Amino acid sequence: MCCFSAWDSPSTACPLTLLFYGIRGFAYPMFFYGFFVWVVQRSRPHELASAIGWTWSMFTIGYGIVGSYLPSFTIPWIGYMGTLWMSMAWVLVGGLLIYFYTGGVAATPNAALLRGDTSRFAEIGKCVTLIFHNKNIALALVTRIICNLSLFGFPVIMPLFYTSPEIGFSMPEWARIWGTFFLVQPVTNVVWGLVGDRIGWMRQMRWVGFVGCGTATLCFYWTPLRFPHNTLAATIAALFFAFTITSFVPMGAIFPMMEPEHKGAAVSVQNLGGGLANFGGPVLAALILPFWGIAGVVVTYGVLYFFAALLTLFIHVDQPKGISAASLATH
Repeated sequence: MCCFSAWDSPSTACPLTLLFYGIRGFAYPMFFYGFFVWVVQRSRPHELASAIGWTWSMFTIGYGIVGSYLPSFTIPWIGYMGTLWMSMAWVLVGGLLIYFYTGGVAATPNAALLRGDTSRFAEIGKCVTLIFHNKNIALALVTRIICNLSLFGFPVIMPLFYTSPEIGFSMPEWARIWGTFFLVQPVTNVVWGLVGDRIGWMRQMRWVGFVGCGTATLCFYWTPLRFPHNTLAATIAALFFAFTITSFVPMGAIFPMMEPEHKGAAVSVQNLGGGLANFGGPVLAALILPFWGIAGVVVTYGVLYFFAALLTLFIHVDQPKGISAASLATH
């Protein structure tokens, strides 16, 4: 962040911004990949979805809520550059917490990321071979990509739709509706992690996740058409969308359970799917929008969600059973 603040000349600011933002883009997944594997290692297998639910809740609080609302207060107070410098304090605190509180992994079967003579780099590189040699991993990767398409695609198209004359919202009104979508996620992420550990990860993602989110995706478009400039109706649609899309929290648990001997490589496949969803949501919108408009984009997302629900019928996961899940099947 300090690199963003160091140059004021327009001739140097743009290329340096691209360079250092690219470095940030490289560093972020490296950190999150390591932290995610650490959570997988330290969690009891039958409570893995709950642990991942807490992880995503904290991510949402930081990235979606604090990251959005805090600058709205600090920019008028200390300006853009001051806000960037302030971010260094957050990075420092986070780094210290990681350094002092995540050291050492208990030598339990769930923590055995590397075994035998397999090197760390070979373990990470194994993610490519897993996709081709493990059918469950390959199918799960497809569903991982689909599960967040609308999450990353909607910010591209929905501000234009909701603020159009046909719907009638202002940009601040749209921002509050979309902000409500993030405000409830810290709670729903945790709830769905706990519920998934009890009713079955795949069952929850199939019905609440893919079928529910496919329906919520369509509702998020057609509700304001039916009730234009109705904040209550639009907010309910946003809450329905948040309620269903957060039910995918067990997605991070199924990958390491499908490859217990190579958990790090399996988690890297899961992260690959997340990155492809981040890329694919806006790309699909850009490709479809000129031909079939926003309705075509939304329908495409919805159809893909329902298709992914069918794919889950062919994915088999041996969900660990503990005290809280002893009598529950995964399907």
